[in-house]
Amino acid sequence: MSVIDIMQNGRMAALCQNFPNQYKLLMFIVYFPCKDNTVDYQNDISDCLGFMEQYVQMSDHNDVIILGDLNFECHCNNVRYKAFLYLCEELHVVRADKVCGSNIDFTYFQESALHSSVSNFVHSYSLCEDTVNLSDQC
Repeated sequence: MSVIDIMQNGRMAALCQNFPNQYKLLMFIVYFPCKDNTVDYQNDISDCLGFMEQYVQMSDHNDVIILGDLNFECHCNNVRYKAFLYLCEELHVVRADKVCGSNIDFTYFQESALHSSVSNFVHSYSLCEDTVNLSDQC
């Protein structure tokens, strides 16, 4: 695996995993900004989407996967989601919850505040607690 680039603000990293059979997986590890109504927030979202678009178009790869925290709800009334969805459609990236089914009703859970994100379509998951987790997210 190699690091292609990391955004200057640390919100996103582009990585490439090269497999022995010449298959190349382009991965984005993302942490989008939390929602607010400032111009800076809109600019940060645009920067993140632009970063992804740039490396999808520039990189030699077979497939793309986006992993991380989008920090917005994935529903059609959300303008941030609409912008992200538009980019995914343009780049031919499909949301995982559109291709696999599950009875799990969240992908993130914060025990102290009982917050969670909703996804009814996760195929499988596992919990790895063999390292120190300094995040409030489990």
